[in-house]
Amino acid sequence: VAISKPLQYNNIMNPRILSVLIAISWIYPMLCVGIAGILNARLTMCGNKLWKVYCHNWEIVKLSCANTIVINVFGFFIATTTLIMPLSFILYSYVKILIICRKSSLDFRRKAYQTCIPHIVILLNFSVALFCEVTLSRVATLELPIGLSIILSLDFLIVPPILNPLVYGFNFPEIRKKIQWIIKACKQL
Repeated sequence: VAISKPLQYNNIMNPRILSVLIAISWIYPMLCVGIAGILNARLTMCGNKLWKVYCHNWEIVKLSCANTIVINVFGFFIATTTLIMPLSFILYSYVKILIICRKSSLDFRRKAYQTCIPHIVILLNFSVALFCEVTLSRVATLELPIGLSIILSLDFLIVPPILNPLVYGFNFPEIRKKIQWIIKACKQL
């Protein structure tokens, strides 16, 4: 909205819309986790060995010997509404931004790219990590060594939080200069 309709931004993103967006961003995850908890609490467990360093919903479902069709359908709904729909909207937004940038001044393009490229890098990093996590959790036919499976599952928890400050930090000249100084100091050793 800020790039495609800058003059209408205050009319579109008014306090009412912002309140609704904030309410949805709080209520929807609480409902998802609450419903998943209720569905999991009803499961009969046939095992107790998790193949992850941490416990998450699908790992618990895999331990069940009960029928998990309802949980699978709920999981598909959650994956669609929390991953596929937002990713589609984000990609659509970036395509619109790039189209607008092609028609704009060089300074406008530079500012837009400076803002968008870190977002795209973070989005790609998160998407790849999430894809690896979902694949490792859902595909039981992968015969990976346990150590590799643990490392790949930790990638989802460790890499994005480390990468985010680095990517956004490169936008600040002081941080960029400090990183260059550290790299030069390391090369001299």
